[in-house]
Amino acid sequence: MTYIIELLDIQQLRRQTMRPGRQPLLFRSPSQTPAARHMNDIESARILRILYLEDCLSDRQFVARALAKDGLRCEFTFADSLENFKAALEQSEFDLILSDFTLPTCDGDEALAIVGRLRPEIPFIFCSGTIGEEKAVASLKAGATDWVLKNHLGRLPGAIRRALREASLIAQRKEAQLRLAETAKRMQLLLESSGEGIYGTDLQGRCTFLNRTAAQLIGRTPEEVLGRNAHELLRHHKLDGSPYPEEDCPIFQIFQTGREHRSESEVFWRADGTAFPVEYSCRVTLEAGVATGSVVTFTDITARQRAAEVLRESEQRFRQVTESIDEVFWLTDLTKHQMVYISPAYERIWGRTCESLLASPASWMDAIHSEDRDRVKEALTLQATGLYDLEYRIVRPDGGERWIHDRAFPIQDAAGKVYRVAGVAADITKNRQLEEQFRQAQRMEAIGQFAGGIAHDFNNLLSVIQMQTSLLLTDPGVDSGIKGGIQEIMGAAERGADLTRRLLTFSRRETKRSKDLDLGEVLGNMIKLLRRIMGERISLETRFAPSLPLVNADPGMVEQVLMNLVINARDAMPDGGRLTVRLEKFELGAAEAAAKPGLAPGTFVCMQVCDTGCGIPRGTLPRIFEPFFTTKEDGKGTGLGLATVFGIVEQHHGKIEVESELNKGTTFKVFFPALQSLPVEAPAAPRPRPNWGNGELVLIVEDDLLVSALARTVLERYNYRILEAATTSAALAVWKEHHAVIDLLLTDFIIPGGISGPDLADKFLSDKPSLKVIYTSGYTDSIVAPRLSRHPGRRFLQKPFSVSDLTSTVRECLEGRIRSEES
Repeated sequence: MTYIIELLDIQQLRRQTMRPGRQPLLFRSPSQTPAARHMNDIESARILRILYLEDCLSDRQFVARALAKDGLRCEFTFADSLENFKAALEQSEFDLILSDFTLPTCDGDEALAIVGRLRPEIPFIFCSGTIGEEKAVASLKAGATDWVLKNHLGRLPGAIRRALREASLIAQRKEAQLRLAETAKRMQLLLESSGEGIYGTDLQGRCTFLNRTAAQLIGRTPEEVLGRNAHELLRHHKLDGSPYPEEDCPIFQIFQTGREHRSESEVFWRADGTAFPVEYSCRVTLEAGVATGSVVTFTDITARQRAAEVLRESEQRFRQVTESIDEVFWLTDLTKHQMVYISPAYERIWGRTCESLLASPASWMDAIHSEDRDRVKEALTLQATGLYDLEYRIVRPDGGERWIHDRAFPIQDAAGKVYRVAGVAADITKNRQLEEQFRQAQRMEAIGQFAGGIAHDFNNLLSVIQMQTSLLLTDPGVDSGIKGGIQEIMGAAERGADLTRRLLTFSRRETKRSKDLDLGEVLGNMIKLLRRIMGERISLETRFAPSLPLVNADPGMVEQVLMNLVINARDAMPDGGRLTVRLEKFELGAAEAAAKPGLAPGTFVCMQVCDTGCGIPRGTLPRIFEPFFTTKEDGKGTGLGLATVFGIVEQHHGKIEVESELNKGTTFKVFFPALQSLPVEAPAAPRPRPNWGNGELVLIVEDDLLVSALARTVLERYNYRILEAATTSAALAVWKEHHAVIDLLLTDFIIPGGISGPDLADKFLSDKPSLKVIYTSGYTDSIVAPRLSRHPGRRFLQKPFSVSDLTSTVRECLEGRIRSEES
């Protein structure tokens, strides 16, 4: 690129340079002449960045033209004061500095001093009209590169070229010195940071240098060692402990042979007189092919020898550990043709002997499940890379399956080459089962929430049925023959209510509601239903011992236990058979209790369910109570039945046992702790608790209009006054108008409008603390219980409810009485 000088009007240039706060002016030289463009001088091919301190504009132009005429391509930054000069020097890079010696505001010595302080490496040339010889010599001594008179500008291009070459040589020399110093510094750092002891000798064996590690190992300072005979100083000994004669010392031997001397283990001596084993190497140092001395490297191998002993002890501990851990530790060669080691856990997990695997390593692959074998074979190539991390199934000789998590780690030799593979194989069957159970539990949770919603709505319908049938049964105009049918409807509604309670128990994990039961009565009520479930091809027999003691149990849960066991028995007899349900008293002594963990000595009622079906395989028997474990086909079993049975029995502090034989049948025994016999007392005459009202005003908040209408009908018949609201907004409006005379709030737990029943009650109670509150809900009381526990005066009425449930709860709440079943 050609740079052209910008020739401006002299007066204009003066005006610019005199402007306050002015910046240095930038000029570029005019185009080179044809002759200059073809000069071979390297300076002619570059653009020189020149800082020129000059107040005379015409002199600036004369200098720029002189340099351009001589073929130098220049880019000028002009300054006419020390301030501009210094600012330009600090802000930009320059190849050369030109300066007039005498300026109106300063002289050249001041500029030279600034350059010497800020950028001494830049060549500095005085270009002045007046400078005496003494001044010129003094300036050169002060650091100027050269000086040229303005009336001899023809000398300036040559002076510039010479100054640039000298500066380049100086810079190269400094750079070389810096590199040499840096190299020496790195070498010194390398020597000092080496973990090996290093020292050098001359041809007479005198120590010429040693590093920090060597000084530390021999316990001497460099001053104590340098110049002394290294052989005598270290008392160099052979491997067997005998000293080397000086003529046989490796340091002198290598001067004769020229070959390096290496030893795995020799002995050096410290300053304190103690010896230590070393790994030793001695080489000849050469200059221009002539031996000048030796360099010795040595390492204290005390720790290595100690480590070898520790390694032997570690190998012993390794075997102790690997033989006791639950995981299988294995070690093979890279070809997989040799099994170097296998830990005893292999026998526990694989069900095969370690000897059989050591004799035939291929049997490892034979044990892998056929569906996983190809996947494992493909992954074997990853074992030598450290990326092998795989889960697969194995099949034990007894047919049982196990899930295995197998990992491999490459083992390298001293050269870094993989020559063995180590691995750890863990039995993760339980983890996989838990993962599957968790996924199944999530699915069942969703089902449970769905079931809870259905049960809630169904309870509203059952409440209508129960209250309507209660009203019909108390109606004197209803024919007695019809009342029998109404009672059956009532019974069906009660069974439906029990069914919804089970759904809610399933969805909300409801706790059991125990009472004193006669198991014979509970099971006897189910026989008719069981016969329908079993079908015509299976005969059902019941054998209940007389005078059985009572048990404290949840009747619904007991029925659920029997139902699950009977359904399993039915499924085990697809071609028909016999099912026997027994109840008998069982006395458990101390010796027998020891054989039945979980049961204390005492009296039990034993329920037995015996079938003549296909039986349960011995390998499967220990798992039948695991959640979600089932032997039925997909879609025909959830695996929850026996797990639920087991959980219910545990809740009742009982025990369940199973006996089974293939093709002969299965017997389940469920033990319920019996209650101790109590003296029979004549029942106290029940104290009448009339449920009739005294005209109290009840606000019913219920979004189900049928339930609300029936509750109103019932309570009005029992002498209560009623106000109704289907939403929270309606309830708030009614309360605003009638709150002074409302005695009781009967509200559903969940109501439309964004405010729950408890929140609505809280708002009303803040206005009227004497207000009585009853919550109703189709959900279980486990949801309501936290609110009730914080507010003991509030009551809960579970849907569905009958007329008597409704009226008695209202009466007791108004009177502040506690229900008999809670006392």
